[in-house]
Amino acid sequence: MKLSLSLAAYSVLALGVNAAPTADNGNIGFSQFLGDVRNKANPGPLSKVISASSSNGFQIKAVSKEVVNHITKMYGGIKDASKVSSFVLNGTYVDCIPVNEQPTVHSLNISRIASPPAFVYAPTYPYYANGSTSGGNYTGGPVPPGVVMHGAPSVLSLGLKDAFNKSISCPAGTIPMQRLAVDTLARFSSLKDFLAKQQTGGSGSSGSAASPRSNNPLSKRAENPHKYAVVADYVTNFGGNSWLSIWKPKAWFSISQQWYTVRNPQQTVEGGWTVNHSKWDAQPRLFIFYTPDGYKSGCWNLECPGFVQTTNTWLLGGPFLHYSVPGGAQWGFQMQWKLYRGNWWLFLQGANRYLEPVGYYPAIVYGNGPITKNATLAEYGGETAANSTKIYGEMGSAQFPAETDRLEYHNTVAYQSNVYTAPREESSQGEWAKLGGQIVSKAACYGLMVNSARHYFYFGGTGGTTTTC
Repeated sequence: MKLSLSLAAYSVLALGVNAAPTADNGNIGFSQFLGDVRNKANPGPLSKVISASSSNGFQIKAVSKEVVNHITKMYGGIKDASKVSSFVLNGTYVDCIPVNEQPTVHSLNISRIASPPAFVYAPTYPYYANGSTSGGNYTGGPVPPGVVMHGAPSVLSLGLKDAFNKSISCPAGTIPMQRLAVDTLARFSSLKDFLAKQQTGGSGSSGSAASPRSNNPLSKRAENPHKYAVVADYVTNFGGNSWLSIWKPKAWFSISQQWYTVRNPQQTVEGGWTVNHSKWDAQPRLFIFYTPDGYKSGCWNLECPGFVQTTNTWLLGGPFLHYSVPGGAQWGFQMQWKLYRGNWWLFLQGANRYLEPVGYYPAIVYGNGPITKNATLAEYGGETAANSTKIYGEMGSAQFPAETDRLEYHNTVAYQSNVYTAPREESSQGEWAKLGGQIVSKAACYGLMVNSARHYFYFGGTGGTTTTC
């Protein structure tokens, strides 16, 4: 069924679901959005939405009751929707949710939000020269020679306004949360597909929730449908740290991240940046992910009850507007995870001078399982997955690290630096990661080069077909 643009825009607004916001279809406030979801979820016209298709204009697409129930549950803690401010960023609505009314706090009946620990310092500190809120340039640490790192600022700190003249920021006492719009979830074959580590994004086949971390030894991971160039430290740890250079690879699904894991059952804490077309677009974006049960469940960012965000200054799922270019400016950010009193705390540092607590995964989301005591493996590096045309895209900068012994390549290859783990829960002193375990799924597609003495590594490559990779 094909509709004219004007009719499609009207119908989407009438249902309370979100077409890509433009000056033509107007701004859908949070109160209107949530009111329509709550009022029409049972049964109501939300059983169908109008979604965009590049080839067929606007089409009617069915939405499962499961999807509508999930959205309703996620916003169940909102007491007064009229007080929730919103803005539009890269075509996505972002709502400023009161901290104590966010989904995880409400769904898990958290009565008191935890306080963060002190972040973990590198073994010899400080490694970063005086940063500044305006420049955020870091030198003098264990970084690739010739590289000057620029701290990529949070998009919420840039003083931007959206197309409706709304400030792209959230006030104190709230947290920014990408809106769980019905038409967004409708692009996926199921709610499970939407929440999974790799999604099909409406390609018609079911997604795989068990993608990244099998119980096989690290050396067996080349057989996994996801492809990797990673380093590993098999050590009891309470989190860790790295600086991640940001790039914009041409890929359906490409990641640079950290993993902290245990096995039996497999539980993970993950984070980094991603280009992920099934969920967003070609822009590199900040992300976190967790699973309590070997990827049978878990989710990205704030898309299910899991993470408790405590700051209004970082947007999970938000784009980085600054990223590295070959031979030019090198942009990145520092990410640190710290297990403290059963909670996994996230710290971030971009253009700001210090690591900032962003929030935490409470012990309850892991069923108070083994990862709430410590992790047994820390991993760092890149990950890709094939799209529906069976192509593995670029990883990192798409440059193979085999050529990094030549100085002119130091500003062209993706890397993670300043890599260390937290050896004790109560300690604020880190321990350099050994980076001994290494795996590259296919040398023809991706590469890896480690400098253990200076605690950094290069990774990346061009990718290829499912046959060559």
